[in-house]
Amino acid sequence: MDVKALEPLLLLEKLDKRQNGSNEPELIERLQEVADLFAGFVYVMELSTGRLRFHSRTLKAFLRSPHSKARIARKSWIPAYVHPDDQQMFRRDLPRYFAQHPTAAYHAFYRLRFQGHMWRWVAGSFRLVLTEEATPYLMAWGFDAHQLNPSHQKLDKYLDELNFIKENCRKFEALTPRERQVLKLINEQRTNQEIANELSISKQTVQTHRKNVIKKLEVSNSIGLARYARFFEKQPSE
Repeated sequence: MDVKALEPLLLLEKLDKRQNGSNEPELIERLQEVADLFAGFVYVMELSTGRLRFHSRTLKAFLRSPHSKARIARKSWIPAYVHPDDQQMFRRDLPRYFAQHPTAAYHAFYRLRFQGHMWRWVAGSFRLVLTEEATPYLMAWGFDAHQLNPSHQKLDKYLDELNFIKENCRKFEALTPRERQVLKLINEQRTNQEIANELSISKQTVQTHRKNVIKKLEVSNSIGLARYARFFEKQPSE
């Protein structure tokens, strides 16, 4: 690897510390010269407004769309390019985190609008930068998470599972404790009679619970039930 490719990271470390008014602009200017050597993208953002103060050409290429130049120049790029489900990270979680850990780094996966229409996961890191006037900025660098072959396949699977849980948790929460017990035993491939014996209830009651579970979870077969049981493993006892 070219040693110069590490220079953006060294500059990020320098910018992580409080700089006086004369040094910080010089470092930003130098960052503009070397940021493109970094394999990913680099940007500096105002923490309070989300306005980009600096972004590398690699970020512009990643976000490119017919109106990318105009959008990036707006007061905040977050509504235009950051996935709605991830915007709270920039607007709430990051300010809260750096209020408690001003010298620490924040690492996260989040989604950006790729080429104006596709959502892509990126792996990013953030550090807080303070100006002489104590104005908080975020220095960020990251890269397309799909470049993590073959790790991105595992990441996609994990994110799909999280998305399933997020979309279906309310359905699962509607189940009674007994229905959750029945669902767990169904996933263990127990017969109705075996479930009845395990829970000390009648076979007809098990059948009723099974029908209620299928109706509440809106599934049509045991495969659908098994998926719920797999993702919601911790079953509360009655």
